[in-house]
Amino acid sequence: MLDVSFRNFFKESLLLSEGGNIFSDVRINRSEVVPTVKSLEKLTGMSLLNSMLGSTGKADTSGDIDLVVDENNVNKDSFIKDLVSKGIDPKDLKKTGIEVAYRAPIIDNQGNKTGNHIQVDFMFHGDPDYLKFYYASNEIPPYKGAHRNITMAALAKTKGLLLSMKGLFERETKAFVSKDPNVIAKRVLGEDATVDDLKNIPSLMNYLKSHYPPEKIKDMIKDAEETIKMELP
Repeated sequence: MLDVSFRNFFKESLLLSEGGNIFSDVRINRSEVVPTVKSLEKLTGMSLLNSMLGSTGKADTSGDIDLVVDENNVNKDSFIKDLVSKGIDPKDLKKTGIEVAYRAPIIDNQGNKTGNHIQVDFMFHGDPDYLKFYYASNEIPPYKGAHRNITMAALAKTKGLLLSMKGLFERETKAFVSKDPNVIAKRVLGEDATVDDLKNIPSLMNYLKSHYPPEKIKDMIKDAEETIKMELP
């Protein structure tokens, strides 16, 4: 059985941070992602093409678009107020958790509105670069980006650590450790590990197999496999 603290990690990092799909009419095609994000740049006055999270722009289709916003520079309430002042219907906006969800028109690669809409989640975070690392999606089916996070968190737990969208912490004291991906790699995996070893499930498992015996690995990934209900390779 998973312990309470491990369950709380997923509740905090994977559930409360997401408002769910409330606005999307259809899935957006990969070819439509960049034109749509460019239209959002014009709307918001922010640079957003380098702010895409997870599988946004990578998968053939996506159910939403996730964009990170530096909360040190932009306030959620002011952001919403600004969009409304530009003519956005308040019914097409919803603030939830760390996000502001927006029902955005999908733009095709000719720059035209398709008539469909996609949910855009503007995710406000104090360290956008860390969130890009945390929500990276470099997986090969059947694994997903969330499976990598779950596995990293399970491995961190075996080292007495807690990994979440807020960074790496000591599990017992809740003392902050780091948001540096290379530091996280060394603390979660081993002293010779780098951020490349945290890229995806295969890289994580390759590192473990080259440094730990099979029985030890089985114990280290037990919670992850129970949570995702899949065996890791």
